[in-house]
Amino acid sequence: MRNKYVFAFSILFLVLGYNSIAQCLPNGSTYSQNDFGNNEWIAHTYDYDNGANSYSFYDNSTFDTISHYQGYYIDAGYGTSGISFNSTSYFATSSNPSAASTYVGCPMSDSNTYNVVYKRKGFPAAPNYVISMQGANGESGYDDAAQLYIDGSLVWSTTTCCNTSPNVWYGALDADSEVIFMWSERGGQSYGRMVVEGIPEDTSFGNFEWQVGVYEGSNFDTYHGYYTQTGVSFDTRNLWSTVDNPSDAAGYIGADVASNEQHSYVYRREGFDCGYYNLDILRHDDAIEVIIDGVTVYQRSTWDANSSTPNVWEGYLDGSSQVEIRMQETGGNSLLAIDLTATFGQANDPNEYIWIGGADTDPTNAANWCDAVPP
Repeated sequence: MRNKYVFAFSILFLVLGYNSIAQCLPNGSTYSQNDFGNNEWIAHTYDYDNGANSYSFYDNSTFDTISHYQGYYIDAGYGTSGISFNSTSYFATSSNPSAASTYVGCPMSDSNTYNVVYKRKGFPAAPNYVISMQGANGESGYDDAAQLYIDGSLVWSTTTCCNTSPNVWYGALDADSEVIFMWSERGGQSYGRMVVEGIPEDTSFGNFEWQVGVYEGSNFDTYHGYYTQTGVSFDTRNLWSTVDNPSDAAGYIGADVASNEQHSYVYRREGFDCGYYNLDILRHDDAIEVIIDGVTVYQRSTWDANSSTPNVWEGYLDGSSQVEIRMQETGGNSLLAIDLTATFGQANDPNEYIWIGGADTDPTNAANWCDAVPP
């Protein structure tokens, strides 16, 4: 008989628990507790201490997103298709989500102990998104602990509060992608901010190093990210396989390039030890263009047929010189190897001096010499 009472009590508890959740959402609500927003952000709210207003229930690594469900609001977001958001557009940092103008559910009197779960399914299809946990103007992205899930996988989390975390995830999103961002409030201010955007193209030159911009498509179609490389001469085969693509390089930052056959990349560098240089192209596959200080000095629209091209260019380089090498891969192997070597001047031999006459005709003025005045 006792077992029957226990069983009956358990059923009653579950029914009451379900009814308490159901009572927070009126009949005909657009969404229920487990739903993702359909091409929009829905922010679900949970009172993790069930009204006790006690910090002892706070857990900065495991968020309760099952019990004590209160309701939700719709966040229209901002930017392209409203894919970025800032919760302070809907409730004040000292308040709680039930103050949002679009809130549906039970009113919340506790503004110190709750979890907020933003969920969305559906994004404009693109291969090169970057997600940053911050506001549109660089404001802090979360207060307190926070987590980010992409298609069910945890991709970023923090147990601390009140920071800006740019570029926490790179990748593709489309109409079927599901994104969850949640934060847990433990007194003080409360907010969640996320910027979702295409990776902005970076065409800057590396400062005395190569910065390599990487693109999907063989005509620099869609910017995906970059890596940097030290040294003046280089061979991409030391960074990624000829049957792969530049996004496989060590230290690459950005979204993966999908195609090993259709991609492009640009080596850019500003700054060289001053001297006269000679450029040999040891290998290129496929098309190549070499630009020095804005002038194209070599160009070929096909691969090198396994042959090197010596003496492509020779001339003077210094700390303000810019060299850009643009590569287009259309099939088969992908690689670039160059030898850029100083043939005269301090970069070649400390006893070699180059007069540049940059200031006046005074031979004792260091501004007139490459790096050093002759003894």
